[in-house]
Amino acid sequence: MKVIKSKKRYGGLVLNLFLKVLILLFVFYIAFMLMGQYIKIENKKNELENINLLLEMQNIENNELKKVVQASDEENEEYFIRVARELNFSKPNERTFINVSGN
Repeated sequence: MKVIKSKKRYGGLVLNLFLKVLILLFVFYIAFMLMGQYIKIENKKNELENINLLLEMQNIENNELKKVVQASDEENEEYFIRVARELNFSKPNERTFINVSGN
């Protein structure tokens, strides 16, 4: 009878050890999943911050264009000249010098 009791005890120890290992693995799995989610959240926060900066820049540009639309042609002359220079236009009889050396 002692042999039978020891076999039951051995089976109980194996089951107990198996459950402890299973619980430990589950805890590690949950910890890794939480770390992964934390990293994803941080990445999305950075992405949101970049999008907000782009939105702010676009709003500034929109406000400038609204001012141009509401202003008269005389008030917009400076804006027209700036846009023309950006498009490489020049005034009549104006000489344009291009630096070909790259300096």
